[in-house]
Amino acid sequence: MKRMIIFATLIAIYMCFGVCEAHWADQTLAEFKESNYITEDMNFTNLKEDITKGEIAQIINLYYSFEQELESANKSLELASEKGYMLNAKEDEAIRREEFAPIICELIGKGDIDMFEEVKTAFEDDKDISAWAKGYVKVLCDNQIIEGFPNHKFMPQANLKKGEFITILSRITGVGGKDDLVLIEDEEEPFLKVKTLKVYNDEIVDEEIEDELVLQSGDKALIAMYTSYEDASFKVEVKDENIAEFIEEFNQLKANSSGETQIIVTLDEHEDMMKEFKLIVE
Repeated sequence: MKRMIIFATLIAIYMCFGVCEAHWADQTLAEFKESNYITEDMNFTNLKEDITKGEIAQIINLYYSFEQELESANKSLELASEKGYMLNAKEDEAIRREEFAPIICELIGKGDIDMFEEVKTAFEDDKDISAWAKGYVKVLCDNQIIEGFPNHKFMPQANLKKGEFITILSRITGVGGKDDLVLIEDEEEPFLKVKTLKVYNDEIVDEEIEDELVLQSGDKALIAMYTSYEDASFKVEVKDENIAEFIEEFNQLKANSSGETQIIVTLDEHEDMMKEFKLIVE
């Protein structure tokens, strides 16, 4: 009897530590909660759980301001269908990893893919990826939105986990996913702000650029533009392209070699609105 009690106690301790174990996406979860993209009404206590299509629609609709507050999963899926990024989905249904790729491509404006074109990815389990999904998966790989597992596999038929979902969604910010130009209505004076969203090969950065931005040679920083002018577009000028280049398609600032250069951001039709900062490549 004593052995059974001890055994039961050990199971209880193991279960407690299993639930409390840290997850690599905990920081992203905290940021999503702080921004109210994930609310207390959502079940996100275990990031290793499968995410449902209903939960995906709820979070994406909040993330893109398609909805201003949390709606039921069914209502969020109806809106997802109207927006065209997820069709005929059931709220409690899990989603395969390859099945999620077209949704992300649609959100970043790269959903127009020939599903009959022969495409090969770099994953070791490329043969397991459905032919119709390979083009979408390759787009996400090429844009560094998905990386696969350490064993160089994509596991296309496995269900997407909650931690994987919020990580992928956070990566598309500034890559055409969320609007790079955001109308902020609580400012009285017109403004233009530039923000770094992520620096590859280094720590994650999420802050406004003031006078300078420091990168390591080889880094690629995603940047986002915020302006009070609705429907504005912007252009970025790099004074010394030997030191850095701006890849407009992905809003990516790529550090080529050490040195300093000036980055000038201006708004089309509002050329007096300018943001200038120094890029230092170490």
